[in-house]
Amino acid sequence: MTVAQLRNTAEASPVIRVAIVCEPETTLLADSLEALLEEAKGFTFSRFEYRAESGLEPKSTGPGDPDVVVATLGAFPATNMELFFASLHRPFPHRPVLVTTTHPDTFDFFGVLEMGASDFLLPPLRRSELLARLMRRSGVTRCSDAFVQKLKEDIGLKHIIGESPAFLDKLWCVPRFARCDAPVLISGESGTGKEIFARAIHYLSPRAERPFVPVNCGALPENWSKAKYSVISAARSLAPHPIKRG
Repeated sequence: MTVAQLRNTAEASPVIRVAIVCEPETTLLADSLEALLEEAKGFTFSRFEYRAESGLEPKSTGPGDPDVVVATLGAFPATNMELFFASLHRPFPHRPVLVTTTHPDTFDFFGVLEMGASDFLLPPLRRSELLARLMRRSGVTRCSDAFVQKLKEDIGLKHIIGESPAFLDKLWCVPRFARCDAPVLISGESGTGKEIFARAIHYLSPRAERPFVPVNCGALPENWSKAKYSVISAARSLAPHPIKRG
């Protein structure tokens, strides 16, 4: 499958279909999410309520096969996350899940990423941030058959070699960080492979079709500090994730 074919597949449906899944105590947050989507163009949505004892129950009519699932959750300890994600995966297999919460200060976002969430949003929800995440994640869904995912893994990780437990622990984080729509800071001694990890994160991310632009800031003269920051800003505008430090 070529890049052009992937792009055509991603653009096949002009309407992004969103399933909103809320817990009983997060109704207001789900209401604000619906309001933002109602104001926007190019989105349809349906709503489901989740209860641990009964699973998912539809609360409104809408698309039966969503491109993206957005889950509004309460306090982290109050929800059995493994049961919750199992309940999502049955009706919505292979769909990206964005998570937001009414308790951002105590919520374990990294925990839900490890359990299968694709990304998270911090409240208060902002329209520009929400819509950008949904559009990006819907593109991932339409391009993410098993063959393409395997290809991305091969491109991103096949050149990373190491066997120590500490190294493998960091390597395990690469696919998880690649799913997040946030900058990643990679620090370490010169020659330890920061750029290799940065490339792996880039090629596993939704930005894989965009250029990866490494900038060696250490090679720029000190009196070029203004130019250095201009170059960094330009590089971030092309490929804002990830950034290699050193």
